[in-house]
Amino acid sequence: MMQHRDDSAGQAVPRSASDQPLLEVGIVVAGQTDAADMQAIRLMRDRLAERLQEDFGEFRWVLTLVNRAEALSRLPGSTRVEPVELLEVGQTERESQHWDFILIVTQAELRTHYKPYAVGIVARIHDAAVLSTSRLDPRSESTAVHHEGRVAAMSERLLALALHALGHLNGLVHSADSDNIMYEMARPSDLVAMQSWTAEQKSDVVENLRLIADVRLEEQADAGRTSATSFYVRGAWVNRHEIADAVLQAHPWEFPQRLGRLTTAAFSTVLVLLMTAETWDLASSVTAGQLAGLLAIALCVTTAFVAAKQRLLVRRGRRLTEQTVVANVAAVAIVLSGMMTTFFGLLGTTLAFQVLVFRTSVVKTWAASLHEPWTFAHSLVVASFVAAMGLVIGAFGASFEEYNYFRHIAFVDEET
Repeated sequence: MMQHRDDSAGQAVPRSASDQPLLEVGIVVAGQTDAADMQAIRLMRDRLAERLQEDFGEFRWVLTLVNRAEALSRLPGSTRVEPVELLEVGQTERESQHWDFILIVTQAELRTHYKPYAVGIVARIHDAAVLSTSRLDPRSESTAVHHEGRVAAMSERLLALALHALGHLNGLVHSADSDNIMYEMARPSDLVAMQSWTAEQKSDVVENLRLIADVRLEEQADAGRTSATSFYVRGAWVNRHEIADAVLQAHPWEFPQRLGRLTTAAFSTVLVLLMTAETWDLASSVTAGQLAGLLAIALCVTTAFVAAKQRLLVRRGRRLTEQTVVANVAAVAIVLSGMMTTFFGLLGTTLAFQVLVFRTSVVKTWAASLHEPWTFAHSLVVASFVAAMGLVIGAFGASFEEYNYFRHIAFVDEET
């Protein structure tokens, strides 16, 4: 029912053939690893295959282990690496192997942005997770650990961590039960007790796996005759729920707080524009149609600029794949949602500033082209105009955000 392949050994060992839906998990070992780590990873791979077959026997599981010792050589500071950089390494392998899930395992410690440290990160937008053995190794707690003890402890912890990550990749949330695989662990030693699924969790995973095991769009008979635009539309529609989940997991409503440079640039622009009489005069004469068009252009331009500048889009390889569509559409939707959140934050702040600071008599003098009494509707138009301008300038501020930090916010759902 299972097939293991270790590319470092160049062998494939088929267990049996089956008409069951096929699911493939790629395990990429990124960077140099010592003998204990590599042995633990191989043992984890074998036990993970057995566990997946035991728990989700409706499917035929294929686990492939690929050793990419050179993967970290191009990354600066390879003892502590950016998880999103490793996601790129994994995506390259995935595109060539057509895996359903990918686990990237590294001996290096992961750089975090939300927690003091993490032994893994989950990126549902890519159906991928990065796992680090750095803190799973008993040697990090005590130097008096023999080789066999290191291998046994690391393989056990890695297995639980891999199952935990796969649970998240299939839509599961955390459990309060310390024995449950989806328990939100506080320390690496908690992984030892995380062994069980609930019946409801297994049912939810099976339901999601059935969707993943379906024939991909690029594998269908008419794929070669479909235009890129049509392929994107079909891919986005078929995976609309997955894309929506990815957007929610990214918490775009927190973008103004997380992206300090973008927010600072946007609010600074708003304050400057509000103190300029020409802004009030121009904005008060804008029609509803012009304002709607301005807002649409501002959102589209800022979304496109940020997505391109921060390199959030997966580059197309030799052929367009369903996973590429999901990743790119979700990335654009995440940025668009974040820009909309920022816009409404600017709008509310601008309206409040108008009410608290500017008297109507002063505003009326500034809006010289307006030949009617000043109303709240005029305030709303001015606030919308100023917020749109602030959003555009804020997007330029986003270009100064750290490249990996922005991608971490957009792609990483959890630091474990």
